[in-house]
Amino acid sequence: MPFLTHLNLDYNALSLKFPSFAVSFRNLTSLDLSLNKLTGSLPESVFTQLGNLEFLSLTDNLFEGPLPRYIFRLSKLKELNLGRNKFSGSVPDSIGLLHNLQVLELYNNSLGGNIPVSIGQLKELQKLNLKENYLKSSIPPELGLCTKLNFLDLAGNSLTGTLPLSFSNLTQISELSLSDNFLSGKPSPQLVSNWTELKSLNIRNNTFIGNIPPEISMLANLNYLSLHSNDFKGTVTREIGKLKKLLILNLAHNHLEGSLPATIGNLTNLVVLILFCSNLSGNLALPGNQYLNKKKLVGEEVPDSIADFTSLEILLLHSNKFSAYSDEFMGSNFQASTSLIIKGKEVQVLKILNLYTSVDLSSNNFNGELPEVIGELKLLRLLNMSLLESLDLSSNHLTGTIPWQLTSLTFLSALNLSENNLSGKIPLGRQFNTFSNDSFLGNMALCGVPLTKICRNIDSPTPEIDVKKISLNGK
Repeated sequence: MPFLTHLNLDYNALSLKFPSFAVSFRNLTSLDLSLNKLTGSLPESVFTQLGNLEFLSLTDNLFEGPLPRYIFRLSKLKELNLGRNKFSGSVPDSIGLLHNLQVLELYNNSLGGNIPVSIGQLKELQKLNLKENYLKSSIPPELGLCTKLNFLDLAGNSLTGTLPLSFSNLTQISELSLSDNFLSGKPSPQLVSNWTELKSLNIRNNTFIGNIPPEISMLANLNYLSLHSNDFKGTVTREIGKLKKLLILNLAHNHLEGSLPATIGNLTNLVVLILFCSNLSGNLALPGNQYLNKKKLVGEEVPDSIADFTSLEILLLHSNKFSAYSDEFMGSNFQASTSLIIKGKEVQVLKILNLYTSVDLSSNNFNGELPEVIGELKLLRLLNMSLLESLDLSSNHLTGTIPWQLTSLTFLSALNLSENNLSGKIPLGRQFNTFSNDSFLGNMALCGVPLTKICRNIDSPTPEIDVKKISLNGK
C-alpha cells in the first residue's frame, strides 16, 4: 500500500513496541496509534522516514525515554499529540522548527527542565498543553509571541516567577490554566484587559498577591474563574458582577475581607460558588427573614440579590466569618442547589431545599431538638436518607432524643452524633446495631446499647419504616 495516507489504529490494545511496519508508508499524512499499550522509546525512523506527516497522535500509551531531537524533521506537522505517556528529559529546542504546528500536546508525562524559548517561533500554534509534567523555572516571555493561541494549559508543573507581560499579546486566548505551580506577583491589569475572548481562567494553587483587579470586568465571555488558594487580599471587587456569563466562581482560600458586593447578584447563571476559607464576613441574610435572631446580625450583609442565583447547584461557604443566614437563603429561591457547606460558624438551619445532594453541617453551634422530616431531602447523597451512607452531626448543641426513624437508613455505614446534648435511649435495629459507642460519646443523658449506661423506665418505640417522614429541618 505505497499510497496509503491515513493510518488509524487507535483503541486496539496494541502492545509491545512501536509497530515498525508503519514507517514503511512514506506517504502517510496522518498516523494515529493513541489509546493502546505501546511501550519503549520512539524509533528515529518515525521522524526521518515519515516526513509527510501532518498529524501524529500517540496519546495514551506507555512510551518512555526522551523526545527525539530529530522531531524537527517532521516539518509539515500540524498536530502532535504525545500526552499521557512516560516521556522524560526536556522538551527539545528543535520543537521551534515545526513552523506549521497548530496543536502541541505533551501533557501527563515526566518532562522536566525549562519550557524552551524556541516555542515562541511557532507562529501558527493554537493549542499548547504541557500540564502535569515537571517543568520548572519561569514562563518564557517568548511564549507571548504565539499570538494565535486560544488554549494554553501549563497546570501541574513547578513553574515560578511572574506572568510575562508578553501574555497581553494573547488576545485570542479562550482557555488559560496555570494552576498548581509556584507562580507569584500581581497579575497585571494590562494582561487581564486584553483577554477579552477568555472563557476559562484557572490560576488556583499559586502565590499570586494583591487585590482582584477591577479590570476583570473586561472578561465578558468568562464562564469559569478560579483564584482558589492564592494570596489575594482586599475586598471582592464590585466589577465581578459584570461577568454575566459566569458559571463557576471559586475565590476560596485567599485573604479577602469584608462582605460580598451587591453586584454579585447579577451573576444569575452561576452554577457553582465557592468562597470558603477566604476570611469574608457579614451575614447571609435575605428579605423575609422573620425567624432569625436579629441581635446576631452584625456587619455587612451578603446582598439580598444572592437569592437570584436560580441556577446554583453548589455553594461552599464554610470557614469564613459569616454570622447567620436566613430561611430564604437556605432554599426558598435556590432551584437546584446540591452542596451547602457552612462549617465552623454560628448559624441556624430554618429550611433546606429538598434538591440538595450534599450537606455538611458538622462543627457548628446548632441547638434545639432533632426534627422529624429528614426524608424530604430525597436527592441527598451525603445526608440522603434512603441512600445515606454517612451522617455526621457531631460537636453541636443538639438536644432531645435520637429519632427512631433513623434506623430505616439501611445504607448508613458511618454515624457520628458525639458531643451533643442528646438524651434518652439509643434506637436499636438494622444499621444502628453496627455502630460503636464512639458514635454517641459526649451525650451524658443518652443510654442503652452500645453505651454502658443502662436505661431505666424508658420504653423503646417500635419502628415503622418510613424514611420520608424523617427530617433535620427545624421549623
